[in-house]
Parts: sequence; C-alpha cells; structure tokens
Amino acid sequence: MVEMLDKLTKSQEAIVRDLGLGSILALKCTDIPTPLVLLLATYYDPTSRSVKLPNGASFRIDAITSHLVLGIPYGGIKVPTKSSNRAKAVILKDTNQSSQAAKLGDLMSMINRDLEGDKFARIFMLIVLGIFLCPSSSSRVSHRYYEAISVVSNIKAYDWSSAVADCLHNGILSFHSNTCKGNITGKATLSGCLFILVVRSFSSIFSSCSPILIYTHMLPFLSIFILFSLFFLRRLHTLITLSSSTPMLSRQSLGFVFGMTRPLLRTIKVIHPLNR
Repeated sequence: MVEMLDKLTKSQEAIVRDLGLGSILALKCTDIPTPLVLLLATYYDPTSRSVKLPNGASFRIDAITSHLVLGIPYGGIKVPTKSSNRAKAVILKDTNQSSQAAKLGDLMSMINRDLEGDKFARIFMLIVLGIFLCPSSSSRVSHRYYEAISVVSNIKAYDWSSAVADCLHNGILSFHSNTCKGNITGKATLSGCLFILVVRSFSSIFSSCSPILIYTHMLPFLSIFILFSLFFLRRLHTLITLSSSTPMLSRQSLGFVFGMTRPLLRTIKVIHPLNR
C-alpha cells in the first residue's frame, strides 16, 4: 500500500485529504513485527479493552487511540455495517463486478493517474480498509463498508476511529478464542489494524519517559519511529520467539522491553511534525 500511496497524483492526494484520511498519505511503514503483535494480543483484556503490559503500563483499544495514532475521523455518525442494494450496486459497478466482491489485488491495479473523482475515492477506501484499517484474512474486500463509502461526500462524516477500534477489538477476541481451541500461533485469526498495537505499545514507553510526547497526527514521523522499533525488536527476536515454548520467558522479556530500556529511550529526541 505504501508503494501505491507514493504514486498518487496531487489531485488524488487532495481527494484523500477531503475524505479525512490525509494522515494516511504519510504512511511509510512496510513491516509489522509479528512476534510482538502476537505477544501484545495475549496481554489484551477484552473487558476493559486494554493491553496491560508487564511493567504496569496499559493502553486502551478505543476510538481515541485510533484517532491519535492514525489521524482518521473521530466522532460523528456511526459507520453502518449493513449495505443497501443501492450501495452494493454502486460499488459493484465501480469495481467491475457483477455479484462477487472484488479482490484487493485487482483494485490495486486500478489505481492509476487517470482514476479520479468519486470512483477513485471509493476504490481508495476499499483498498485502505481492506489492507490497513480493517483487514481480514480474505483476499477480497469486505461488503461491510459499502454503505458508508457509497456516497463520497458523506465519508468524512463517519466515525472511522470507532470502526477501526472495534475491528481490532473483534480481531483480538477471535485470536483469543482460536488460541484456546488449540491454534498456537493464532496468526490466521488475528485481524484488524495491528499497526495500532505496535505504535501504541512503543508510545507507552516514550510517554513514561517524557511528558512532552504529543500523540496527535503520529503518522508523519512514524517512519523513523517504526524503524527504531524494528531495530530494537530484532535485537530481542530470540527472546520473543522462545516465548512460545517458555511462557514465563515471554513475560520476563517483555518486562525488559517495557521496563529496563527507559534510560536509553530518554536519549532519543522526538520531534512533533507540526514543529518542523
């Protein structure tokens, strides 16, 4: 998706901003550390909708978190998840389908310099929702959001932050359920915007080290943020990998990550993009 974003024209970028998703244009992260994501999912408490880290820190998976990390629309109209026949007809026409939902790969190939207007907006929303904001294990787009994106002028008015948070919450619940049934890795069932888990977990470290961290519009500087995160994670890859066979080690390892590294992290200067 990052490659697609880099190839958008100025007019297409303007359409994305009009949708309320301008912050997505700054996305540069192409890699999510799976071992960390799976480990964080095991620390998720569905009742409080919080990830509770071994060092005592915690963060919620809710609309505010989605908004602060991603910068997507917050508040407003609840995103409908049932599509009318009118909405289905609009999306099927745009995606050149007769009845079946389009494949994400086919939609990606439709993004070119000539695609403009409302059709571009709807195709873009389908891709972003299916790959980044509300992904699933399916290679096809979900019809759940047809209604919300069918009228382009209304897209920005919807509470996408809540929709993304709910999708991630449900994905982790499915992960817990399948893990209890014997699916050790749970990777196939862990869906939703896992990017939020990674960013919010590391921002917990930074916020505990410095009171000046500002979360709003985090995406513009996340390329550097995630690069540091991935570098640090690779140094601990062995410990995290061993956690599957030694549960106690996983807690000790994560305790080290989120507890013992604070002096090091204090040396890193975080610059808010609005101050550049």
